[in-house]
Amino acid sequence: MMHGDVTWAIPDGDEMTEFSVRMYEDEEGLCEESERRLESSADFASKINSDGQLLDVFALCSDYCFNTNPFFSPEKFDTLIVPYLKKEIDIYRSLGFYTIKHSDGNITPIIRQIAECRPDAIHSLDPQGGVKLPEIRKLTGDSIALIGNVNCGLLQTGSDEECRADVIRSLSEGMERGYGYIFFDLKLCIYRTPSQKI
Repeated sequence: MMHGDVTWAIPDGDEMTEFSVRMYEDEEGLCEESERRLESSADFASKINSDGQLLDVFALCSDYCFNTNPFFSPEKFDTLIVPYLKKEIDIYRSLGFYTIKHSDGNITPIIRQIAECRPDAIHSLDPQGGVKLPEIRKLTGDSIALIGNVNCGLLQTGSDEECRADVIRSLSEGMERGYGYIFFDLKLCIYRTPSQKI
């Protein structure tokens, strides 16, 4: 798996004001930059592919959301993110790669837009951002795998019983219906030692 996301993410604190202004005063310039980034990413993926398919999955890791809401309004998301996310996924798919679209935070308001870009899976479905698996499955349909819904905060601060109950909840909701569900988060490997069994 390799990171390969050309779409804009939430800017860091040093650049947030400047980027926010550009979204409204230089939308065309941001879109032109996205096109250049897309061309570079397509070239890179083609080179990897020509070496004998040494990679299976691109993880598209640009974060779009805070725990409360997306950074981008639905309208700005449609203009600045969706066209390039869709093209990127289509390019990777044409080369034989799978894609996992990642964003922490509350992605529920933009999940339909992400699903319409047709990634193979969506991660992290962050419960700390209020994301509910049954609601997400209704909004994404049955053709996209869901990954995550791991409450990493609880894994840090909760009791074993609370963690166990939350894992059971996620698994039950995730496997209820749909294309597929994987209970996974990288932070599982960080926050719980082997002796702390769930």
